[in-house]
Amino acid sequence: MSQKQILQGIGVGSRAVRAEVFRLNARRALPAPHKSEITSTKEIETLTQAISSLEARYNEKIAGASGNLKEILEAQLALATDSELFE
Repeated sequence: MSQKQILQGIGVGSRAVRAEVFRLNARRALPAPHKSEITSTKEIETLTQAISSLEARYNEKIAGASGNLKEILEAQLALATDSELFE
């Protein structure tokens, strides 16, 4: 049986909106969290390799792109390889 609940929040636009909310529940429970047995050094290696691979793929796509697409790909590459985000 459905249950009514009033939700309130802060708007993100200049107009008011009122609508019904349809909420889905998970069909099965999520697995219990557990600590990884992988060392932080190995995780850093894996991340570094993934970023290098991603950078190579972006550079291939950028080489074949032009105009706005090239600029978008360059911006995405800059975010993906940002050293501060890596840290």
